[in-house]
Amino acid sequence: MFGYFKQELSPDEKQEVLEMIEAYSLADVPLIVPIILINHHVRTFDQLDLRDQCYLHPHPLDLRLRSHC
Repeated sequence: MFGYFKQELSPDEKQEVLEMIEAYSLADVPLIVPIILINHHVRTFDQLDLRDQCYLHPHPLDLRLRSHC
């Protein structure tokens, strides 16, 4: 997913995305953190291919299934 908009991101924005993915892989942050950040960039750069991906919106927010590590 990162590859869809990495050309449009500033170096700081790229670093932020990579840091959040790494923090998730180390179980320092819940999965929702990198997903929200990626969703932000998907909307900012209007990435139609990613906008409706079920991975970014897997279930209703009310279920709160992604808020824990």
